[in-house]
Amino acid sequence: RARIAQLDRYFAAYRIDHVLGFFRIWSIAQGNRSGLDGFFLPSHAVTAEQLNTLAAGEQNVACLTRVPVCPDEMGALPNDTQAVLSHYEGVAFLPDEYSTEVAIESLPVEGELRRELLRRLHSRPFIRFDGQFYPAWEFEQRLASADSLPADARDRLLAHVHGLKQSEQPVQHEQGRRILTALKEGCGMLPCAEDLGVVPDYVRPALADMGILCLKVYRWEAENNVPNDPSGYPYL
Repeated sequence: RARIAQLDRYFAAYRIDHVLGFFRIWSIAQGNRSGLDGFFLPSHAVTAEQLNTLAAGEQNVACLTRVPVCPDEMGALPNDTQAVLSHYEGVAFLPDEYSTEVAIESLPVEGELRRELLRRLHSRPFIRFDGQFYPAWEFEQRLASADSLPADARDRLLAHVHGLKQSEQPVQHEQGRRILTALKEGCGMLPCAEDLGVVPDYVRPALADMGILCLKVYRWEAENNVPNDPSGYPYL
């Protein structure tokens, strides 16, 4: 607030870049270099107990959250790593501490196997963070690739995660409203929010309710390749 108040002495308006980040932010765990295994915050996680019930057993939980190792790959792993593998009915999984890109890359294995382990890492439907499990990006596609998961468990997980996503929107809406209201009330400048790209349905109505300008690029505002008439753009 002090910074925005200082700027108010010199400017009449300001631009808020990527305003969606005030409503929700893409988060990745320490140890990941890419954003492939991230999730939005605030969002709702699945507890370990819930996941065990929904997935119907520890082996299914492992296939949803850990990196599997095939029997013919075991010999390529160092002895200390082999000693901490979890085994479920002949299927082995790396422990939770090998659930990041940096951890996988630290294994003294050949390039092709390393790439395959990273691919499996990025195929997990759930991301473990702070003792809970967050649905991964492209959750439905990742879940569909979990071939060993029973169909009824898959259906339960899909329904549960869908419910979580629906209940997250009011939480994210309230966070954005609270932060942006504080910015708007902290100065007399006119705020203009950059809301381009794919944004949740609640963002633009929330900005309008707060009297915050959003952006429209004329050539992007079209239907069937015909630009919309700017006279139909909303006014504050």
